[in-house]
Order: sequence, then C-alpha cells, then structure tokens
Amino acid sequence: MTQSSVAIPTASRASVTCLCREPLRLDANYCARCGREVRQLCPVCFQERRLIARQDAHASPWCENRGELVCACVRCGRWHAADGRQCPDPACRGLVAPTWPASTGRPADGTGRAASWTWPAAWDRDNPNRKAPLSSQWSTEYPVRSALVAHGRLYLWEENSLISPRGPVAGPLAENEGAELDAPWRCWLGHDGEPNPAVSAGSQMAIIGGGAVLAATANFLLAGLDTSRSDDAMPLDIGVPLAQVSGESWWVGWSLNQGSPALWLAPTPAYWRNLAHQQITEAPPQAAPRAGTTIPIRGGLACWFDTEGALWQLDCRSRELRQVAAPALGVQRLWRGETGLHSIRSTDDGLRVALGQGLDAGSVREVAGGAGPLRDVFASPDLVVVVGKQVTALAAATGDVIGEGKYSGKWIAGALADAEAHAADREPRLLMLTEDNGIGSLVSLRPSSGVGDELWRESGVRPIGLIAAGESLYIVHDRGITRLQESP
Repeated sequence: MTQSSVAIPTASRASVTCLCREPLRLDANYCARCGREVRQLCPVCFQERRLIARQDAHASPWCENRGELVCACVRCGRWHAADGRQCPDPACRGLVAPTWPASTGRPADGTGRAASWTWPAAWDRDNPNRKAPLSSQWSTEYPVRSALVAHGRLYLWEENSLISPRGPVAGPLAENEGAELDAPWRCWLGHDGEPNPAVSAGSQMAIIGGGAVLAATANFLLAGLDTSRSDDAMPLDIGVPLAQVSGESWWVGWSLNQGSPALWLAPTPAYWRNLAHQQITEAPPQAAPRAGTTIPIRGGLACWFDTEGALWQLDCRSRELRQVAAPALGVQRLWRGETGLHSIRSTDDGLRVALGQGLDAGSVREVAGGAGPLRDVFASPDLVVVVGKQVTALAAATGDVIGEGKYSGKWIAGALADAEAHAADREPRLLMLTEDNGIGSLVSLRPSSGVGDELWRESGVRPIGLIAAGESLYIVHDRGITRLQESP
C-alpha cells in the first residue's frame, strides 16, 4: 500500500531561516522578526520541543517519550498527531500527512503507480551525463518473505520476525547507523508468525499509522514500527487471514473466522495499538474475495471480486456493503484508472481490458490487451500497461495500442513511474522485476518503444518484490535487500 508525504526542503540546522526568511538563532522557539513559532511542543507528549518539519528534512517522525507517530502539515510544517487530517490553523488549513513516503510495493488505490518515486533523468540511456544508480546491499540471516518502507526506514518480514536493518540500505533515517556493528531491530511475531501464502505478496503487510497489520499463518498480527522499542506483536484474534488493505485512514480485512469468511473494518488511529476493528456482520460468506486477490481502496471505497467474479464494494464511512456488478466469466484482475474501476478478462481471443467510465458506473467497453496469461496491469492518466505474455501499452482514452515490449523469465513485480519534470523524455517508465534461470533482474521499459534499460542484475537470488519510495528503489529478494539511488 502507498501513502502521501510532505515535501520538505533540505536545510542544515546552521542555515535555518523562518518562512519570512529571517535567520533563526540556535535553538530559538520563535522568529524574532515575525513571531512565528519555529520550534513547537510535541503534539503527543507536550514535553519536548521539535523544530517544525519544514526546517528539518531528516526529522524523526516519532515522539521519543511516547513512541507514537507524528505527522506534519504540508503547508506550514507544524507537527500533529497521526490521526490529524487538516491543520487547525485557520490561516493555513493544509493537509496533515506523514513526512516520509510509505509503501508495501503495491499502491492501495490499485493503479500500480510509483506515486512517491520518479524516474531520474540521469538514468536515461540517451543522457550524455548518464550516471549508473548507486547500489547498497544487505544480506539476511534467514530468507526474506515480504517488506515495506515507512517513516524513513525499511522493514523486512524474515521468518518469525519483523526486522529493520542498519546502514545505508535501510532507508534515509538509518543511513548513518553502523550496519556492520549494530544488530537489526527486531520484533518477535510468535511461533506462528510466518506470512500466510494464501494472501497476495503486496498485501501481506498493511501500514496503519505507527504500526503494521501482518497477515500471518493463523492470525492477523499488530506490530509497532518504532525502532527505539522492541515490543512483541499482538494478535487480533479474528481468524485466518484471507486478504487486507490499508489506505485513506482505513483498514479492511477478510479472515476465515470459526470456519466462515468474515469482513472486518477499522479506522487507522494515531495510537495504532488500539485498532478498533469491527466485523461487518451483514457481509454474506459468498462476498469473500478469491484467494490471492488484492483489494484496491480509493475515496473510502474498498472493492474486490468474489470467487464467482462478482464485484463487491464496501463504503468504509457508512459501512454499507453491496454487489455492484454481476459475475463475469474469465475475470482476472481488478484495477483502477482515472475514470473508475476496471477489470481484465481472459478469453479465447486473449486478454480483454475494460475501459470507459468503469464497472461501478455501469459503463464499460472492452479492448484487446494482448495474449495471456495475465501477470499485472498499471495505469496512469494517459496510459494503461498490460503485462501478459508480453507488455502491451494502450492509450487510456481510446484503447489503441501505442507500443509493445518484452520481458524474459518469470514476472515478479513492477511499477509505473513518471519521469522527472525536467527530463528530456517525459514518458513514464515501467519497472519490471523478473527472474530467469536463477538470475534476478530489474529493467526499465519505455512502453511506447519497447526499449529497456537494465538497472540491476544478480545471480543466485530469488526476487520477491519491488518498492519505490522517496528517492530509492528497494529490490527485495530471498537473501536480502538491494537499494538503488541516484549517484551524487
């Protein structure tokens, strides 16, 4: 799942200035010129003073006294508790959001876009000043099963533990930690704390404020992400996980509870330990999603296909669950474009991509999307990229084929990333993580031309996932992590 982040300009403490551009004295709480507060009391403990987020690009998003997450206003930079949605200052009213990008590898809205990461112009093969990505690597003691990036750090699900490494590979807030000297932070998940293989790879972990819900073998587990603490995970005791999603201040989960499918809903609060999950008792068992499905959420609406191919929609605000589309033959995937929810079906003639106003609006037209089997689908405002036997790029408005490409080996994961605004080529790039005969590779593809650039290649590893967050690409494989960044 991907969340929004605050854009904070980089500034050293030695050159901190107020919004009015007045230089600030060291440890000043207010600007001497305009009186604006620049160092505020923590909104959680009200004991320590914090430099406002706009002034400190690498500020920790945690209250050290309480171990709770804090967020910041995207306009004024003031800190707020994580359940804040809008700055209460009547002169500001900016959006309150996390200060670091967060992702489990698959955006919660179902588009497949790398919302917080853009393709660097320095990586273009035609750039005369081309620079290869800067690579950092870290090896694990046990095989990695899943990963997420949140609050400036990388977290890995390794057998029965959630861990966060040290050093440059582990994210911006861990870059200066001694990777070789310090053991990873570890959260014990219990003897049944291995990932549930029936839950899709991008849904095994869901971020909820300062914690994460993990879909383990026999239960959903609630684990904290504050690396200054080492609490064990807590079971939710709602049954065997089937599917889950978190986004837009909601968590939605399906479980097999006492032998019957059960639907659960919870608002994601600032104090994640008090996840107030409640069962949607009106949900019929036949509404349960098929095994391995993903549940996109946008606008407070969570949607999924059941085992018969019928489309269901849960309104998180009203708790209303309804079937919005009848069963369809050959339905493979639910995805979201700019105009609404869409599907891809597998037919005797190949893959059929639904465009138009969307399934939830009842206005659908299908176009050819190449040959199957379907591996993935990605959507931007102008582009729909279908990964089947090969890559097929379609114009989102008309469905016309605008390009085709190839990939080799087994498809693992991908992301559709926008190019930097100043890049000569503004075309989005499709990042393709694959495995071929024991060799993992990451290739960026221009969808219109089918030209690919290899970014990473390693033998003897089994790639698991790809996370694009902030300024980094994290390649997750069974032996550890590779982090790619722009070279300085």
